Amino acid sequence: MPGAGTALEEDWWIKRKVREEEGTAGLPPSLVLRKRAETAKARALAATTDAEARAIIEEMNAEILDALRKPLSGPPLTLMPFDVDELLRERKGSSRGQ
Repeated sequence: MPGAGTALEEDWWIKRKVREEEGTAGLPPSLVLRKRAETAKARALAATTDAEARAIIEEMNAEILDALRKPLSGPPLTLMPFDVDELLRERKGSSRGQ
């Protein structure tokens, strides 16, 4: 196990939880979803293949659609599903500039 035999800090579990939640601890679910959508878009734009990018966005779109059907607590969700084809065009456009 990683870290076996080493002393743990007093609040190690809090720090781990914050890292896992990407700094979203304490935020309302609607804001967490917005953050996750931003991260998913960045991951899709950086993906090595179109298939990988499409899979990332389709998974995120499923979460967004679920949240639109069953509203989350917090500020209103103004997030709409991503246009997968548009994102793939954006991805190809940004890879030409590199």
